Amino acid sequence: MNVTAGNGKVSYTLTDPAGASGITGYKILYRTGSAAFAEKEVTAKTGEITGLTNGSQYDFKAQAKNEVGYGKESTIVKATPTA
Repeated sequence: MNVTAGNGKVSYTLTDPAGASGITGYKILYRTGSAAFAEKEVTAKTGEITGLTNGSQYDFKAQAKNEVGYGKESTIVKATPTA
């Protein structure tokens, strides 16, 4: 997962896990500090998460989904939206 910070948002690009097959969607998890992760289910490998607070650092991770369910979470990446 790659993220690029913007004004109150981040743009993301997802990659399928090695050996994955039949991917039908993804779940993006994000949070600030030690808060609980919020979840956003998406079908596209690229997009944006909006409504974020400028100046706050966010942690992001993703999971791919296939007919079995959600797989292993990706490594956490960090981004800080700015105006």
